[in-house]
Amino acid sequence: MHSDTKSYVELQTLYKNKAAAESAIVHSHVRKVLQQLGKSKDYVTQEDVVLVCRNSTNLRLVRTRSIEEEYTKPKAEEWSWMLDDREENSHNLYVLLRAADRFRTHFGAFPGASEASVAELAKYKEVVSTVCSEMGVSVSSLGDEMMQEMVRYGGAELHTIAAVIGGVGAQEVTKVLMQQFVP
Repeated sequence: MHSDTKSYVELQTLYKNKAAAESAIVHSHVRKVLQQLGKSKDYVTQEDVVLVCRNSTNLRLVRTRSIEEEYTKPKAEEWSWMLDDREENSHNLYVLLRAADRFRTHFGAFPGASEASVAELAKYKEVVSTVCSEMGVSVSSLGDEMMQEMVRYGGAELHTIAAVIGGVGAQEVTKVLMQQFVP
């Protein structure tokens, strides 16, 4: 197969015209929806529609549960088996962080924030036990070492983690502001 410049330009023009026609259809539909919602027709510009259409291949639908559902109707049976895996700690940390949040709600501070004492650890273990029973998870599957570490940690922010999260957040904001990449 061989190609020449003229054929390439014709093909490129064909694709550009098709994309422009399809984005015009989408923009027309968006204007109808805006009118139904009582918004100005210029609320979403043609440039916005073109940008969305251009990047539509990167869109993904992700369905998750709401925070309210997670707190009122936990579905731990879907992932509780992972608590026994000592190599994977993310689910253990999820339960322990939920317990730390509950501890903060009840006692006004994170466990170990004032002092990492035996009494503080005992109070935290009681809260962990309550959270585990509400979620239908066995407390024995959570390691004592992780609970001790949560109390020793005292709700502190590690500077290295904060720096990484800040850097990633800054990159995403830059993508949005530059309008060159999909965040």
